[in-house]
Amino acid sequence: MYRPLPLETHIRILCAYTKLHAGAEQALWEFAPDTEFVDVSKSDSAYFDLVREAWKCQETFLLVEHDIEIHKGVVESAKHCKQPWCVWPYMGHSQEEIWALGCVKFGRRLMLAQPTLMDEVGEIQSDCAIPKRHWKRLDARILVTLRAHGYAQPHVHESVKHHLFGV
Repeated sequence: MYRPLPLETHIRILCAYTKLHAGAEQALWEFAPDTEFVDVSKSDSAYFDLVREAWKCQETFLLVEHDIEIHKGVVESAKHCKQPWCVWPYMGHSQEEIWALGCVKFGRRLMLAQPTLMDEVGEIQSDCAIPKRHWKRLDARILVTLRAHGYAQPHVHESVKHHLFGV
């Protein structure tokens, strides 16, 4: 018997920051006033630790990085979208639209289906010199692990603004 999935009535919003861009902060206060601002500058693995702990709570969360300026539709679309993994793309350093962890939603269904995913991510040691759990490859390591579990691509929403180099 088919039962439609309920809409999220609450979504946890996390802003991982080292140096918070003023435009990003202002947009979060305006469009997501319940945002939890989390300083991840204390260690190279603090960002991983934040995502792993949020994953363990198994509560849908929207992760916004410190240089991403969301718009008024982001939180509502995150709440109403039934997809387990969503991204809001942005312009990258190469002036091409990309998606990574800049603005991403991980849904409760995904975390329930893959409760140990972040533990797996934390054990990936790639062939490069970047250590396990390091923030520099966290997005790629999550992507590889999600794909290994059958999640080929995220659901892509409307773009957000990326403040490159503090601009």
